[in-house]
Amino acid sequence: MRIMANRLFYKIILVIAGITLSCSAKAQKKTFTIVDSPYHTTLQLNGYLDGSNTKTQVYGNVDVAFEPMKSIQIHNAGKKRIFNPVLSISENDLLLNSECVRKRLNLEQETSSKAKALKVYEFVKNNRIHYHPAEGEAEVNNHLKQLWIYGYGYCDDAATSIIDAAIYSAGHGIIWGLNGHVMSDLHFDASSKGIFIDPDIEVFYLDMQNQNLEDKQTVTDDRFLIKRTSHFGKDRYTDKDQSFITSHYDMYDRPSTLGPVAPEYYSYQWRLRPNESIIYSWDSAKYVHHIIFEAPTSHMRQTVISNNYLTYSQNFQSVSLDDIFDDMLNLKVKESPHHPNLHAKNSGSASFVIENDLPFPVLNIDMHFKLQRATEADDCLIYYSTNGTQWEQIYEANQTGVFSASVNLYDEVAPLEKPALYKYFLKFEFHPKDDVWSCGIDSLNIKTTFQASRFFLPQLRLGENPISYTDDNGDDTCRNVEITIEWQESWENKPPNKVTAPIFPAHQSNVDSLYFGFTWEPATDDNGDKIINYEFMLSDDIRMQYPLSPNFNLYVSAFGGEINPYFKVKETGWLNDGQTYYWRVRAKDARGAWGEWSDTWSFTPHGVMRPINGQSEIEGQSIRLSWDRNPTGKQPDYYKIYASDEMNGFSPEQATFFTVSGTNHFVIPFEKDKAPKSFYRISACDTSGQESLISDVIAIPYPYMYAAYDSIRQDSVFRMNLFSNERFFLYYQYADFEELYHPVITVKKKPDWLNYESPGVLYSTDTDLARKLASMDSEQRTVVLELNDGKGGSALQEIILRPFVSVHSDL
Repeated sequence: MRIMANRLFYKIILVIAGITLSCSAKAQKKTFTIVDSPYHTTLQLNGYLDGSNTKTQVYGNVDVAFEPMKSIQIHNAGKKRIFNPVLSISENDLLLNSECVRKRLNLEQETSSKAKALKVYEFVKNNRIHYHPAEGEAEVNNHLKQLWIYGYGYCDDAATSIIDAAIYSAGHGIIWGLNGHVMSDLHFDASSKGIFIDPDIEVFYLDMQNQNLEDKQTVTDDRFLIKRTSHFGKDRYTDKDQSFITSHYDMYDRPSTLGPVAPEYYSYQWRLRPNESIIYSWDSAKYVHHIIFEAPTSHMRQTVISNNYLTYSQNFQSVSLDDIFDDMLNLKVKESPHHPNLHAKNSGSASFVIENDLPFPVLNIDMHFKLQRATEADDCLIYYSTNGTQWEQIYEANQTGVFSASVNLYDEVAPLEKPALYKYFLKFEFHPKDDVWSCGIDSLNIKTTFQASRFFLPQLRLGENPISYTDDNGDDTCRNVEITIEWQESWENKPPNKVTAPIFPAHQSNVDSLYFGFTWEPATDDNGDKIINYEFMLSDDIRMQYPLSPNFNLYVSAFGGEINPYFKVKETGWLNDGQTYYWRVRAKDARGAWGEWSDTWSFTPHGVMRPINGQSEIEGQSIRLSWDRNPTGKQPDYYKIYASDEMNGFSPEQATFFTVSGTNHFVIPFEKDKAPKSFYRISACDTSGQESLISDVIAIPYPYMYAAYDSIRQDSVFRMNLFSNERFFLYYQYADFEELYHPVITVKKKPDWLNYESPGVLYSTDTDLARKLASMDSEQRTVVLELNDGKGGSALQEIILRPFVSVHSDL
């Protein structure tokens, strides 16, 4: 991380009561008077950099070159408690209240399930990284804690966060656990199918029409949908990753479901006592709650995890004790200057309890206090509890006079050893021996460190930032809240300039192709910094809220090699003829700053489209494959046929290429000793080398005898090998392992003159058999076979034997 020089520091202080706001920026000041909540104003961030244009999010990590935010403090300077104070900076950028999910997503404005699902997907994907979750937190019903508190988690945490976010936004979903990996199936419309999303490896699956998102069952049935989505975060795009992704789906036929689920409601409401503050800090995190064998790295403590504070400071003067304590007994504020500020009211013991209930895990508790104790017989005791009923003594005074003392409870909290702590209690007891004022307390300061994710702290963006404040105190005219925002501005590194123009395709152009590389004018940098990356995004949504496919939102560096203003996916078939698409790019310099996105450019491509309505039919001793030309797109010049025995979809590649056809059908003759492939897919091609997306799978009958069995010839012995077509299920994670579906053939019926020889041969040594067959009825010439692969594939097949001449004439 580069250390920036030449920074200016600013502070804005809002005083909400009777109320003034003073703002100092470059020695300028402004005052705002606020008589009630809600309160609205703006804050200007100057310089060149903000948290958005200096953040690069990669799989399992995030790099931040510059962070303008330093701290935000919400301080109750009044004399009454403040309930649920909420600060919002920028549009939909809320400081964690109970409505933040719904307001951030704002799904009410979306009319399609696709748009809703992808907004939820982007919401989760952009606010977390993949890393070991904190043990114990993964079991909570509301997995949005993984977003608010940690900013990281495993696949199940991401999947359930997706579901929780959908539920908060009037959707629902199912969690799928498959072969050690967990994904989400989202539903926003009871009448429509679900949408299958994997936020952990950052993918969703576009259907074969390149229009909508597929559900779990469809992706199960055709794993080509997964294989063509070569994506593992914006920075990874390799064949190895592609195979690894596909391996997560090896057990689609044996899923376990954890939904639909309803999350436990998790409140983010605060309450602030008089002279209590919430402080959000962007300093490097010192503490972390995380119980697992590998704790977060120092880099994560700088970029993902934040240490924040709830501070309590009291001298017990000019304040109602009911507003600063949660329970108390026999207490009195001093009346004499020589007495403690707070002591027993009447003879006997006195005490007070402070309950701290936080929406975030406690990491450390640090107390500083000033006590008075007249004699050794007077007792001052402090107790700690996590439930308010079982107490542990943590301090006993051993000095007399007026003295200060401290207690640290890090070992009690033990954030690396114990489950997350959200609530704790402190009880202070005073036992005066003689006079009620002979022991007591003058001041108390409690600093509670808690953890939150940096992704969910408010961010200032370059330019004018709208700021609003609300609380639940209604029309309380005694409100007195101070909001202090500290940030820094950097003028050192000017980001790359906005990319000015596309080269190909030109804006609003028609392109005579559906598969091509995108090029644009190289970015320039006024500082002379080298351009080290570009981010590319293509969408069918003019608002550019989400990409067409994860394949079209990548860093150019993901492809390896030199960084050039060029982008081309490896797979054909993503674009549709006659449909308008939108794209944009932005550049990154060597010091980690991203430039602005370019303008959004559009184009309309044209080309051959995938064949439809594929069919197979047995015609005598051959298979006839047929398909229809797609009614949209250019006229194909020829078709490519691909074949495989792989179940659940297969990919068009050199290993599966079968043949070409100049028409929209092809006849495959039976071979004597070799069964045909069980599955076929067709692509349309033109003479310029363009190839369409492949068709749906065309399956031929299975299991089925595809032998050229009617070869009984005069003056020859007869011999027929029994074999069937096969299937296999490939486990991509283990290249040497596949589950083979190999049918076993049993002869259920045969004529007496025909012999059977294991392992699967029918034969006759009678060289006059062809002549004899002519006089036999069909029963004497019929063979019945049973084919069974033991895995659900079975069939009975009847074969009527004929002499060669008869068969030839039939053809």
